[in-house]
Amino acid sequence: MKKRILAALLAAVLLALALTACNGGGGNVPQKKDPVVTPVSQPIDVFEDLEYGIYYSDDYDMPLMYRYYIPADYEENKDDTAYPVFLFLHGAGGRGNDNETHLKNNFQIPFDDVNSPLYHSIVIVPQCPGDKSNPDDTKWVDTSWKEGDYRLSEVEESIPLKLVVGLLEEIKSEYSTNEDRYYVMGESMGGYGTWDLILRHTEIFAGAVALCGAGDSTEASRLVNLPIYCVHGELDTTVPYAKGTPLMVNAIKAAGGTKITFESVPDLYHNAWAYTAGKLEVFNWLFAQRRGS
Repeated sequence: MKKRILAALLAAVLLALALTACNGGGGNVPQKKDPVVTPVSQPIDVFEDLEYGIYYSDDYDMPLMYRYYIPADYEENKDDTAYPVFLFLHGAGGRGNDNETHLKNNFQIPFDDVNSPLYHSIVIVPQCPGDKSNPDDTKWVDTSWKEGDYRLSEVEESIPLKLVVGLLEEIKSEYSTNEDRYYVMGESMGGYGTWDLILRHTEIFAGAVALCGAGDSTEASRLVNLPIYCVHGELDTTVPYAKGTPLMVNAIKAAGGTKITFESVPDLYHNAWAYTAGKLEVFNWLFAQRRGS
């Protein structure tokens, strides 16, 4: 009897020692840190320095072209650093399959500031397939941007956006990322895509910037706890102002949301991205957000 008790006690002690060793000797598994934010020496050229990628899914006969940026210090710090992920969704003029056109509309501007948090994050810029000259061709969201507010129940998630979600999962599995710091920004057609992504996949993102787009205002309650920054020009007729961002903002506030900021710009047309691209304070605001905080 005594031998069995001693054996059991010995087994318990060995198990406790093994668990302590697995936890690094001190109870809690060490947490990875945020990247050190210091200015880079000089701006990159997005056309030259963003890597080329293609994402494939067995579920869809449509490859997703994308460009991406990995911070210069990633390899030396990946074991103890968890990097934020920044996703950018371009507008209708960026559609195609050349993996370059979607960078031409001012995407260099935020990288011109060496203090930008983009330099310390994993940046993903997918290209929506389709003919940029045909408004009815493939879009991030399968609805007419002239109509503005739409219904998720009537508009199925597009294949390009499904591929974007799959790409984010792949990035998460291949790189050291902070799952509490996934961000999305989009303009025009990409503004639609931003609203659609955060409505359908709210749990992925810590914050969003939606520029001159539209969403489903009847589902606004999904977004009451998500920090969102919006810009829409009051003179916009491409994505009509009255049918777009104000409907989402008002619906979120009516549902009890307090984490939404709206810049309604009186003298601005459909160029909310050009208006925002150089505003470091917007990017700093976005990167300060954390999921669940």
